[in-house]
Parts: sequence; structure tokens; C-alpha cells
Amino acid sequence: AEQIAVEHPDSLLAEKQGVLSLEDILSIRECIKISQRTMDFFKKWKEEFSSLIAEYESFCDLNEIDDLLRKSFNEHNELSEKKYPNLKKIKREIVSTRNEIEKKMNSLLHNNAMDSILQEKVYTTRNEKYVVLVKANQKGKLKGTVHDISSSGATFYVEPESIAPFNNTLLMLDREYRNEINAILRNLSKEIANKSNDIRHNFERLSYIDFIAAAARFSSAIK
Repeated sequence: AEQIAVEHPDSLLAEKQGVLSLEDILSIRECIKISQRTMDFFKKWKEEFSSLIAEYESFCDLNEIDDLLRKSFNEHNELSEKKYPNLKKIKREIVSTRNEIEKKMNSLLHNNAMDSILQEKVYTTRNEKYVVLVKANQKGKLKGTVHDISSSGATFYVEPESIAPFNNTLLMLDREYRNEINAILRNLSKEIANKSNDIRHNFERLSYIDFIAAAARFSSAIK
């Protein structure tokens, strides 16, 4: 038989109205999946091995929460955009806005009039804003907001005025995206909290079975 190894499902946090992290939820999901597979195994063989009936009946059915978590994540263990289409919508807007910013930044960098103003023909980010590297003695030549200065004082990191509205839109979308994820995690944590006693009980049963299996392997090894 395959050895069962699970980490403790930290459902206590959700039980106390806390919001579980994505990693915590995935860990609990794995425990629930193993629990359901173990129940399926006992159900399949309980008629042939009557001793398994008690083990099968000792588990709590977590099919409902298992189904919810399965639909909530894709094969890469990321929140499912099929289940949560608003995530997909916001992400598409983020990509579109970022592409527009980068297009405008590249156009600015390759403008011949900028050759004497820019320290380098590259753009970067400061304070979550796209900026260009401007020579200190040329900073008045480009309208915009200074977000940082190099340690030598020779370079100013300037957010061009023409880019500012797009930067602001991108910041808003990023926050909207994070808020959407937090709302989803809060809802999943609430659902886990509602089943926390059953999850904890099944975890304890899995730990017991794992102990019995390990003892049996040890006994066979020393014979």
C-alpha cells in the first residue's frame, strides 16, 4: 500500500475567522484529497474485508468542500479563472495597460530629442511606477514626477507626465486584483472553517492509519 503522508491542516486559523493564505488552503486541499481517496479505498474493499467497515465509517464525508476546492484551482494550483471570471477580466486589463505603458515608454526612449536628457535608454520602476533615467542636470527638461535619485546623485528616476495616468490605472488594477484574490481566499477560508472539525478529525484518522502502516512495514522489515 502507498504510504500516506500529510501535513497538519491549519484549519484552526479559519475556524477563528482568520483568512488562510493560498499555500495554507492548498495544503488543506491536499489533506482533503487524501482523505477522500482513503474513503474511496475503504468503500471499495469494505464488503470483502469487513474490518474496513469501521475504518470507512470513522471518516467524515468532505465531498462538498473537496468539490469546491477542486473547482477553485487549476492544474497549476492557481485560482481558477473559470471559477472566478472576474480575475481573468482584471488580469486582461492589467496586461493591456502594461503593454500600453511599455509601448509609450519605448516610443519616448527612442525619440531623438531625449538623447541628451536620458542617462540610459531604458525604463524601470520605482514606487510601483514606470520611470526613465534622467541626467541630474537635465531633469527640468522632462515634465514629470521624481520618484528616486541614484546614490551618486547623477541620475533622477522620473515618471513622465504623459505616462502618469497609465501608471495610476495600473496601480488601481493591481490593487483591484489583490482585493479580488483576498475576497476569494476569505470566502474559501469561511467554507473551510465550517468543516474544520471534520477536516481535523479526518487528519487524525489519516495519521493513525499512517502510524499503523509504518508499524506494519517495520514489523515486516525486522522479521
